[in-house]
Amino acid sequence: MDRVLTNAATRSSPVDGGNSGLQAESSSGASSVGAGGCPAYYILECLGEISMKKPPFIENFTGSIIRLATKLASDHSRDASLNFKHRGSVMHHGGASGYQNAFSTPVIDVFEEATAQSTATLVRSSSERYGGTTGENWFQEPGTSLLSLMACIRLVSISSVPFTFNEARKSFFDLLVTILDTSDSIHLLLTITKIIGKWLLETDDLSGPLTMKEARNLLSRLTRLERRGLPEYVIQPV
Repeated sequence: MDRVLTNAATRSSPVDGGNSGLQAESSSGASSVGAGGCPAYYILECLGEISMKKPPFIENFTGSIIRLATKLASDHSRDASLNFKHRGSVMHHGGASGYQNAFSTPVIDVFEEATAQSTATLVRSSSERYGGTTGENWFQEPGTSLLSLMACIRLVSISSVPFTFNEARKSFFDLLVTILDTSDSIHLLLTITKIIGKWLLETDDLSGPLTMKEARNLLSRLTRLERRGLPEYVIQPV
């Protein structure tokens, strides 16, 4: 398992997840949610199943999982950046009203909603409201690269890494910040919001992994999402 994760973390981007695939998606204004494939996806699914019965088992693979997540997040951020430029071009020529409307959600409501509902439920609700011709591509099922990145984040979040002050913890938290600052995927942003929301709610009784400085930093990142130029139908469920 560890060898597969390590190889996936060091391999070059697949053809269907690179610029060629992105260009085809960008022509229709789609996000990067469906791009790419990851050979380690099956291994991550197996680790997820095992960790539900034997949580300590995941500790054997956290280093490889974080390296893989860093690679996948780098590829995703690159694709998201190109898609952002495409949306900017559309907004410049067609007006911004179709893509961006101001939306503000009280922070406590965000966390209560995120921790109470599944990502699939929130995505489906937003898709039904904003689908149509403008938003339908944003709610397509994510590809294996994005699913693998989401799985990596969930697995590391339930390990000892967030509670252990070492280099792995720093790398993981830097990864979360990078995704919050660059991602255009409603699925990925919701996954991270659920995790951070749970941690922030645990901060008050000192049972969570966050220091007060980290809690403020992640909270500020969450509140900045609506100012990153993402469409309302991506921001609202987050």
